[in-house]
Amino acid sequence: MAETYEVTMAFADELAAHGMQHVCISPGSRSTPLALAFARHPDIQHSIHHDERSSAFFALGIAKTTRLPVAIITTSGTAAAELHPAIVEARFGRVPLLALTADRPPDLRGTGANQTIDQINLFGTSAKWFQDAPLAAITDAPHARAMAARAWAEALTAPCGPVHINFPFEEPLIPGEMPADIAAMGPARTWAAPGHIPDEAAIRSLSDLVATKRGILLAGPQSDPTAVGSIIDLARATGLPILADPLSGLRTGSHDSDHVVAHYDALAQAGFLDECSPEAAIRFGALPISKTLNSWLAAHPEVAYAVVDDTGWPDPGGTARTVLQASPAAVAGNLAKLVTEPTDEAWLGAWRRADDTAAQALRAPFDEFSELDAIATLLETVPDPATIWVASSMPVRQVDLLLGRSGRRLRLFANRGASGIDGFLSAGIGSAAVDDGPTFLVAGDLSALYDLTALGWAGRHQVDITIVVINNDGGGIFHLLAQAPLPEFEELFGTPHGLDFAAAASLFGLRYTRAHDRADLAAALSQPPTGPQLVEVQFERSASAAAYRSAVDRVVRALAAR
Repeated sequence: MAETYEVTMAFADELAAHGMQHVCISPGSRSTPLALAFARHPDIQHSIHHDERSSAFFALGIAKTTRLPVAIITTSGTAAAELHPAIVEARFGRVPLLALTADRPPDLRGTGANQTIDQINLFGTSAKWFQDAPLAAITDAPHARAMAARAWAEALTAPCGPVHINFPFEEPLIPGEMPADIAAMGPARTWAAPGHIPDEAAIRSLSDLVATKRGILLAGPQSDPTAVGSIIDLARATGLPILADPLSGLRTGSHDSDHVVAHYDALAQAGFLDECSPEAAIRFGALPISKTLNSWLAAHPEVAYAVVDDTGWPDPGGTARTVLQASPAAVAGNLAKLVTEPTDEAWLGAWRRADDTAAQALRAPFDEFSELDAIATLLETVPDPATIWVASSMPVRQVDLLLGRSGRRLRLFANRGASGIDGFLSAGIGSAAVDDGPTFLVAGDLSALYDLTALGWAGRHQVDITIVVINNDGGGIFHLLAQAPLPEFEELFGTPHGLDFAAAASLFGLRYTRAHDRADLAAALSQPPTGPQLVEVQFERSASAAAYRSAVDRVVRALAAR
């Protein structure tokens, strides 16, 4: 058995040498050699999670916050399969994760042995790289280090993403004695992850687009904070407006926001793109949240549209004339150096005036306290600086609609890789566990119910976090979709549950507050959280959809009245 622990300890030590700081472990017998090796390593912090699915999203939250790979350890069987939703989100969200699954030895596969499933390529194409590790008896510590080095590099090579290593272990699983000297097992290896560096010809292919008199820069969700400065430099050089997604990092912060157009989704829904149509557009990063903007670009192939992103072919509308797989930060920075003359100031001025008009129209409160009022209160009230996690479905669209240009240092996260509502609380709590600043989550009731057990970790460890649950008793977004008039709507799409969250907060040891209006909510959010707090705000579901439509109508009327 000494061989098994020499291999797993060398593997863990190699990852620590590369910079791994966190591992999430779920209890299990077959994974004992991995669990002990990582838990006993002095440079790796471990957290224990009863639910493997929650553990994986917790790791995802840490990795998004630290921008470093995080390991997840599970035993064999369905425990390993529970990681799949987070692996999917990590692949499309470009988050570096290492899924380390324990397995029965190869001779027991396909024999009906207990807790044994086919774990070879378990996550399919959702994993960037897969390795079925050899049994410890036929490998050694240097080979384990090489495998760890490659796993680290594969996870961080642009685009970042999850890798999966499957470890078959023979019994006995408990060591007679642990190896005494990890360092004696071999030196740490180095591996430089290749980046996507654009050549001069590729950069010049975009220069004509930014030279147009009627161009726009689209800043999609970004995980690289250096992209903010590069895109701003390009906007300054060209004089073009930046239509900034709320997850781009450009709407908030101390940087220059003179070129930022924050309310472009509301403007697009109000028809402003038809009034002030661009001739060219360059998108940096992932697809923006705004369905209206994306649909408009897909419907207007006459627009010279280019996409710069570090993954695949990110053009679902099929109208991009140029797709450059490269670092958005590097391309924007280099492109800015080629610009010789900015465009006419009138173009930027038209967009900025429209953005200011939309901001003013959206700023006024509604007659009755609405979900949009709750989102606006959160964005205005949380301390500066703060990290805000926003759930998919309605909350992220409401933030997209309302969040304007602000000097407040608000860092926004969302699971928009695959845009599921699962694992949201786990991801946000994982982020809060490693973030020194205050962390706030805004969740819909369904996303909170889906991931309810994650509250247990927050309560046990007294994480400093405030979780705002906007409870409209079901699926609010469906009121804005084509399914709304169907006679089966409530049963199949509205899905009312009739629950509140007071008992859940009590069960898991969170302070509970019920906010009835803006003043209640502002009081609950104005201070950095000390320990875990759940704030519930209840609304009538159809009224929330009506408030959203009313907000867009305000922008339509305000633009018409200019």
